[in-house]
Formats: sequence, structure tokens, C-alpha cells
Amino acid sequence: MAAIIHLVPEHELGGTPARRPTRSHDHPHLRVVEGGRSDTALRRRAVYRQRRLVVAGAATLVAVLALSLFSSVEASGAGSSGVRADVPSQHVVRSGDTLWSIAHSLHLGGDVRDVVGALTDENGSAALIPGHVVRIPESLRS
Repeated sequence: MAAIIHLVPEHELGGTPARRPTRSHDHPHLRVVEGGRSDTALRRRAVYRQRRLVVAGAATLVAVLALSLFSSVEASGAGSSGVRADVPSQHVVRSGDTLWSIAHSLHLGGDVRDVVGALTDENGSAALIPGHVVRIPESLRS
């Protein structure tokens, strides 16, 4: 709490300290000023808090939705049938194809040597002839 005091000089009081002014406007004015913030400032602060809460809630909602979307995409990538839709069951050999180029074109990730080994086990190690079909093992598609 703050106070504003208006003091009247002694010469205006008649020069004697014992004499008190008799008129109300001659009395020292003491005004009490409420401390803290004004009503406008308090309303602004309340609006600020509300906006911050709305933004925080919206950010939390976006984060939860993104997390659930990411989880559902990851879960659907595993597939319930066990067969990957992006890996074909066979490959028609074109001119210049090798088991290594076919293994790279499957985009399975990991070590390509394992994919080449699986293709060799499934199809044999005979030379590739354009137009022939190379079977992709089920183990690479699951």
C-alpha cells in the first residue's frame, strides 16, 4: 500500500506549531492509493494467461496427434499378414541385370550380401538371361 501525503508549510499555518488549521482545505491531505496493478492491468494479465494456456493445450494436442500418427504408421508398416507389399514376388531379368543389381533394387536395407545369398539359394547360381524370371524368396518379403 502506498500513501501520498500533502504537507502544508508551517508559515501557512500561522507560524505557531500548536495551532491547527480549522478549514478542511487547510488540513494536510492524505490520500490512500491502492498498491499493485490496476484493473486494466489485471485483466490484461488474465487474458495473457488464458492465451498461454490455449497455446500450450494446442501444442500438446498437436504433439499427441503426431505421436499417434507416427505410431499407427509404424504399426501398419509391420503388416499383419507378414508380407511386405513393396517387395515383388518375382523379377523379370533385363539386359545387364545381376543378382547384386536386383538385390539393390529391392531396397530392403541391411546387408546386400544376405539378399544376394537368399536370391542365389532360391534361384541357383546359373547365369541370368534376359526374359527369365527370378523368384524373390518369401523370407525377403516378410
